Amino acid sequence: MMEGASILWPAAVMVLLLVGPHVYLGLHVLERGIIFVDLSMAQIAALGSVAALLAGWEPGSLASSGLSHAFAVMAALGFAGLRRVPDKTYREVLIGIVYVTATALALVLLSRSPHGAEAIKSMLSGNILWTTPGQLVHVGLLYSGVTAALAVFHRRWTSLSRENASGRAAFFWEAGFFGLFALTITNAVEVAGVLMVFAYLIIPAFVASVWTGSFGRRLAFGWGFGTAASLLGVSLSYGYDLPTGATIVTLMGVLAGVLGGVRRFGASAV
Repeated sequence: MMEGASILWPAAVMVLLLVGPHVYLGLHVLERGIIFVDLSMAQIAALGSVAALLAGWEPGSLASSGLSHAFAVMAALGFAGLRRVPDKTYREVLIGIVYVTATALALVLLSRSPHGAEAIKSMLSGNILWTTPGQLVHVGLLYSGVTAALAVFHRRWTSLSRENASGRAAFFWEAGFFGLFALTITNAVEVAGVLMVFAYLIIPAFVASVWTGSFGRRLAFGWGFGTAASLLGVSLSYGYDLPTGATIVTLMGVLAGVLGGVRRFGASAV
């Protein structure tokens, strides 16, 4: 029992750290109608890590992390410019093209690595069960700063989600938002993988949007849903020797389907 607790507590704390800013960012992504920007951003951050691996830099090293951040920031600036594209469908197509291209390029690059298969698995699912206390401190400090910035400028981010403002000022604030987005996702991908990052950004926010109305209530609901599903997923993965990231994502998806169905059919029956 004690051995299990010593293994699980860093992973449990890490998923709690991930839930906080990801649900917030996910709600804004849904508000903007650019659903796949988070998946695309996560994949580009992972592509930076792949490029660092082929350059001979150790995963998790300062050089590897720096390159991954650089890739994500460049993507953030590009996605900030999508505000000028009026057609939401066209925006989603562009974002989808970026995602599939980044994924394909990562696979091409990893085919040149003798450890490509393991790297692909890590890129998709991460290794959150083996989170170290050092990673917790790093992510905790970083996310504290990100959360503070999101909170201080909350009204600005909200107005950008609902307005079609243009010009340099709008681009500046949009670039700032996506810059924080990139910073959050890059560090999450390193420990959790692309699939978990996408799930944390979209699934709790979606379920919360189905069940509640105001932004504050959606945020609280999303945090509760994400926390419960994550802790249960970590426990199940350890107890049944399952891949942690895939277990959490599967559990979130199943619970989202159940809660979405209950809400839909419950409302229809009234």
